[in-house]
Amino acid sequence: LYEAVTPKACRQVLEQFRTPPPIADVLRRWTNDGSDVVLDPGIGPAALSCPRFTNWTVSSEPEHVYGIDQSPLSRLMGTVTLTLTGQDHSIETADFLSLTPSQLPADVDAIVCNPPFTRYSDLSSEYRATLNEQTEQVTGHPIPGKTPLYGYFLYHAGACLSPGDRMAVVIPHHFLHRQYGTTLKRYLLDNFRIHGLTLYDPTTESQFDDADITALLLFLEATDQEAPSGTTCFIRADDADDTDWYRELRTEESASQSTGVEHVEQTDLRPEDHWFRQVDPLTVDTTNLTQLSEIATVTRGILTGDNAFFCLSQREVDKYGIDEQYLAPLIR
Repeated sequence: LYEAVTPKACRQVLEQFRTPPPIADVLRRWTNDGSDVVLDPGIGPAALSCPRFTNWTVSSEPEHVYGIDQSPLSRLMGTVTLTLTGQDHSIETADFLSLTPSQLPADVDAIVCNPPFTRYSDLSSEYRATLNEQTEQVTGHPIPGKTPLYGYFLYHAGACLSPGDRMAVVIPHHFLHRQYGTTLKRYLLDNFRIHGLTLYDPTTESQFDDADITALLLFLEATDQEAPSGTTCFIRADDADDTDWYRELRTEESASQSTGVEHVEQTDLRPEDHWFRQVDPLTVDTTNLTQLSEIATVTRGILTGDNAFFCLSQREVDKYGIDEQYLAPLIR
């Protein structure tokens, strides 16, 4: 195994057993009670589905973990992780989005997932067209062309669950306020009891080494109710190591006086609203301000996250004393 996997990849797998990520602990704890078959699509090194000795009062592990990943290397890394932890498992190399629910184990009870954060612009037009067609058949709604890959994972994963089954995912927060997110939020409201959304403070550093992104945790329960109801917790976590907010998901009312937790009735949530305001509310009174949309039409291009250079005036250079070795002329 050490010869088949790169040394860096091996270190990443072994590091999981030294410092269990708090994100993984709460997601795993939410989805299974020790007797479930857990599906982990995009399993990677099995960071979310492998069992650990944690600080939970009751520690449990799934009866079986069924993993899927397109990468043979990821499949091998996941196999190493689950084998070393003694977790019963089976992993296959496949595109999760190409598999129908009938091709998956019939006894799947829960899904835990960290889907790829791939943007729509990085997908081929042919692949997007295929995903849109099959997703529209499942949801009955037209799917926006700018839907990122993790959106398709949510649509597809939801179709694999039965009423009462749970799903916990970690995704970017963008769909809370982007236009393509309206359809996704409508799908969640219609098909799930949304127990909670936990946003890691966007002012702090990213939870992922290779992505400049704010992590959002979704805690969902599949339902066949016509209009799912209940309390949805909007939680803002300022400390990545603090998981005390988890108890808020298990009650219909606030269990503590801690800040950063907002309880909202699911029936009061509308898909066209910006849900981001629930976890990052304005502290300034804006009732007397004019809406920007009344003044101008504002659009934005693709965000690359690459801010390696900035355009500075000579006065700004002089003000901050920036050395010439760090400067390049914008115009020759």
